[in-house]
Amino acid sequence: MRILPVIDLLDGHVVRAVAGERARYRPVRSRLAVDADPVAVCAALLELAPFAAVYVADLDAITRDGSRRNVDALLRLGAVVRRRGVRELWLDAGRAAWTGELAAHLAALGVELVPVIGSESLAEDERPRDLAAAHTDFALSLDHRAGAFIGPPALARAAHLWPRRVLAMELAGVGMRRGPPLELLATLRERAKAAGRADVELHAGGGVRDAADLRRLETAGVAGALVATALHDGSLDAVALRPHFGRVAA
Repeated sequence: MRILPVIDLLDGHVVRAVAGERARYRPVRSRLAVDADPVAVCAALLELAPFAAVYVADLDAITRDGSRRNVDALLRLGAVVRRRGVRELWLDAGRAAWTGELAAHLAALGVELVPVIGSESLAEDERPRDLAAAHTDFALSLDHRAGAFIGPPALARAAHLWPRRVLAMELAGVGMRRGPPLELLATLRERAKAAGRADVELHAGGGVRDAADLRRLETAGVAGALVATALHDGSLDAVALRPHFGRVAA
């Protein structure tokens, strides 16, 4: 199971997500970094373990019609992840039209941009690939709030439209230490199975509290987990992460 550290960007800062209620997001206070500067926070996260990918949510782009507010920060993050040997940068930037430019920049550094298409950003008649544009590989975040799906009503059940990588995103649990969305993951797994989709890799979005939660997800056969708060507050430190990597990054 892959663990992806999460960076939520808002107004040029890393913020702490709180139950998906973006008006409540404030610059993160982390045990790992002295401030909320994206480069400092990312570098500190990557000291914990040899993560293969980093997940970034550009909240300005998601909520402000593709805002370029954080493009410079993303370019700087590209240099950081490249130095640490990270191979992928997953990015949810809503309907932003500039992701192709960023992908080309990252590719020159040897880092692949994996666009994340959030169902909340899709119009009722859109399909995930409509927003993925020229990207051949992308991830779909099936966004939920308190169990209610956010997005085109049919998409949550239309497993034949899903890409290979799917996030079970429960916004109400983000930053709230409620545990990962195990029931949602099980439901999506059954839908993929019913559609004959043995290739779908499910990722848990939101709620991971500690190493015990990671073990539960691994036992459940989940392909990956997004983690932020537990890293910043120390509930998941380098020692707790070690069993999932085999070694701790130098």
